[in-house]
Amino acid sequence: MNLVVETTLSFFINKKTNEPFNRTYCNGLIVDFSIRSDMLNCGKIEFIEKQTVFPGDSDVKATITFLYEELVLPFLEEGHTFTFGEPSNPYGKGIITKIINT
Repeated sequence: MNLVVETTLSFFINKKTNEPFNRTYCNGLIVDFSIRSDMLNCGKIEFIEKQTVFPGDSDVKATITFLYEELVLPFLEEGHTFTFGEPSNPYGKGIITKIINT
């Protein structure tokens, strides 16, 4: 069963130049989420009230759908923080604001 959570996301900028990366992020983005330091889980991001976000954007409301509830739910609670992106290239960080279905 899938697990859906509401989140608030912030997208990183390039720390070396302090400028945004040359990239945009669209609805339906599928990335890895670092829920714990020893575990990555894949999930799909759907932005609320936006179709596209950019590096440097913060307070972005979104839902995340995880495919395997049983692997993720035991480690999530409201207020839990995480990072997301590619394993070697994080795109941003987020915080769980609500667990929708359990």
